[in-house]
Amino acid sequence: MGCGASKYKMGNGANKPAPVPEEEEKKEGEEDEEKQNEGEEGEGGNLPNGFPSMSRQEAVKERFRNVVNMTRIAGRMLKEQEQRAIEKGRQNTSLKEPEREEIVIPDSMYMYPPARPPKRKKNEIFHESDCILADAIAAKVDAESVGSIDELVRELTIKLKTDMQKLRALFMWLGMQRIRQRTYPTILDPTTPIGHLKRMALGRVSYAVMFTLLCRSAKLPCVIIRGIAKSASYEVGDKNVDSLRNMWNAVYVSGEWRFVFPLWALSAVVGKTTGDWTLAESTGEPLLQREEKSAGESVSQVDDYYFLIDPGEFCFTCFPDEKRWQLLREPISKRKFIRVPYLWPPYFQYGLQISTKFDSIIKTVKGKCNIAIKPGPEFVPLSYELHYNHKESDRDIPDDIQLERYVAIMNEADKTNFILRLPVDGVYKLEVLDNSKDWICFFKIWCDEDIEPWDPYPINSMIGFGPCKETENAGLRVETLAYSNGVINMTKKQHIQIKFTMLRNLHIRTVLVHNTISPAELQEHASHKILDNLVNVHLTVPQNGEYALQVFTKEKGPNDEFRNAINYLVVTDEKPRKDKGWENAREKLIRHRLDESTSKSRNPEEIKQALYKFNDLELINHGEVDRAQRRIGYLVTKNNLRDGINRRHVEVLDRALREAKDSEHRDKLEGMITDGEALLQHLSQINLFAHDVLALQRTTVSEIHRYNIPKQSIHDVMKATFLVLGEKEEPLGDWEAIQDLLRKAGRENVLYKIKQYDTIYLETETAQRAADIISQYDKANLLEASAAAGAFYVWVYNITKEVLKWTGYYDGGEQTKSQPEFEQSTVQ
Repeated sequence: MGCGASKYKMGNGANKPAPVPEEEEKKEGEEDEEKQNEGEEGEGGNLPNGFPSMSRQEAVKERFRNVVNMTRIAGRMLKEQEQRAIEKGRQNTSLKEPEREEIVIPDSMYMYPPARPPKRKKNEIFHESDCILADAIAAKVDAESVGSIDELVRELTIKLKTDMQKLRALFMWLGMQRIRQRTYPTILDPTTPIGHLKRMALGRVSYAVMFTLLCRSAKLPCVIIRGIAKSASYEVGDKNVDSLRNMWNAVYVSGEWRFVFPLWALSAVVGKTTGDWTLAESTGEPLLQREEKSAGESVSQVDDYYFLIDPGEFCFTCFPDEKRWQLLREPISKRKFIRVPYLWPPYFQYGLQISTKFDSIIKTVKGKCNIAIKPGPEFVPLSYELHYNHKESDRDIPDDIQLERYVAIMNEADKTNFILRLPVDGVYKLEVLDNSKDWICFFKIWCDEDIEPWDPYPINSMIGFGPCKETENAGLRVETLAYSNGVINMTKKQHIQIKFTMLRNLHIRTVLVHNTISPAELQEHASHKILDNLVNVHLTVPQNGEYALQVFTKEKGPNDEFRNAINYLVVTDEKPRKDKGWENAREKLIRHRLDESTSKSRNPEEIKQALYKFNDLELINHGEVDRAQRRIGYLVTKNNLRDGINRRHVEVLDRALREAKDSEHRDKLEGMITDGEALLQHLSQINLFAHDVLALQRTTVSEIHRYNIPKQSIHDVMKATFLVLGEKEEPLGDWEAIQDLLRKAGRENVLYKIKQYDTIYLETETAQRAADIISQYDKANLLEASAAAGAFYVWVYNITKEVLKWTGYYDGGEQTKSQPEFEQSTVQ
């Protein structure tokens, strides 16, 4: 074939090619056949073995169907694999972050502020007002509606003003996603928010890293902290904690570094048990319930406790690798971290304090030990559960022993004691609970030495032994304070009298209980007499031993039942002492100290201590005990009344006045009672004055600061209001300054200040100046101008009138001739 020749026709035959030699024609025929064969093989020549007679088109369709089926199978396998991974994450009940992650980011960033302890508590920087708008926005933003982390953060924070609100919105959005409960598409862009959530569900991205990505996108400094955390796998008393590795965050907000533990704040484990413990007793009720081993279940929740948690609390459960990230002025050692008791959030929320050895492991002495907990600002009833570790003890509880009533709750004025008397050696766990059965703190109890043959306590009531809050709730107030620790030490022939005041009309029942003596035999040994509102309980015992004296009260309604008001543990000496007619040097000293403290001391605790030592030695009472008890009662009542007057708190003062007037010391305290009643009336008036202002809706108040140029009357009323609240007068001439004050939140909010207001800080000159400012206006015109301004006007008028009246500047007349006197407005 010549150069440039072609075997295809070109045009209408003008360029017809020359004849081809036979040999070349044969070769071209062979080539055409080969090409045809190649075409057949390409379309269906290589048929599957099972389809030798199938046409080429059918073979192509079959092959396509096979590919589709294999793709579907692979998709199902991938989906099942992801579901198994999510289920595995759901069953991950260790509350630990994954050790390997698909996203790698630096733990900290260059130029972040240095790690320093915060100067303020959480409740000083984080308020409920920070949550309202932030939480609402977080609930509305859908993870699938945004295409990137930056877009998500912009949607969450664009309407928020403060960094605290932005941080709250990010935190709550992450907590609302139900990461392991939702369904995800098989194919997702991993860089989108929903893609990140899916990777979290698969255990490939941690809460700490995701939270860091959100914070850094919002320009909030956030670091990842690595260390040891007492998570769900921790057991109280464990010494090897190196396997409890975890991650959490510190965020720089409000000018301070604050801890956030997203994993713990947004998830929890329920039902996890090791199978090593037997629940032996729950506040006196025998159970012997051997727990079954269970991995538990991970659930989604939002726990604000681990959001901005204070370092002084966080250090007991989390120990960072870097000391500086404890954020403590005095960092604790790893040894102390391991040894401290296992403390749960309610321990800190109630303000409790362990006053005995601050250790997670308590060793008994002859089977006995004591754990004491001091109450916080508000008293919280405590209960307990006692567990026995059959694995570490190498045996089960003997069949002939019921571990009931071997723990006693002993109430004292400044603490609650848990006294354990264990009859079997082994390893125990004491769980202290609140009245809602929420965990407060755990202790491991080692009882591995020779023990006394302890008998169970006669009773073990929920309220324990000694005076407690339930005593007053049941309508009794204790007047005999010698047994305020809940224990009565007496001899067989001794007669004990205990006095109570009834706070209302009640039925009374007294019961004496012994482990072996029947109630019928003990009935005559506990009795009571009622005179007016005074109850005298008389007690004797038939023989030496340990008893429980119980006092019950019942309202006088037909459907009311008796309730346990107070219990005492009655202990008698096996060898009661007799009056030998003489005393040794120590006994004389104890008696002298009781006389001395009774006559001279003004500290009731000092007299109580002397009385306790006197009773402990079983000294013969020649009247010293009665005198000491009366003196203690007088000092306690007087101190309570003085405290109520000094604190200027209506409820505290009212309670102290009622106690003083109902006591036998009323005549001695007559002057203080008169002053207290006058102050109570004054404080009640102040609270009444604030009523109309506090009843205003926030929107009604906010209308004032929205005025650009208010009426002069409104400006003057708000100027007088803030003058009374302690602001300087000069800046208040500028309306913008008043607007700034009206916008403040939290403890600086004007309504909060009025609610907490006390005239003790208002000087007479300031009161007169505020009265002069509003004297040119009247109530009707102000109410017409603004309902809120009218309410503030009424409050200023009443407060200034009250102060000027107390200081003698106000003679009971009108402030202006045209102004009618009124005490309350009718603003709704």
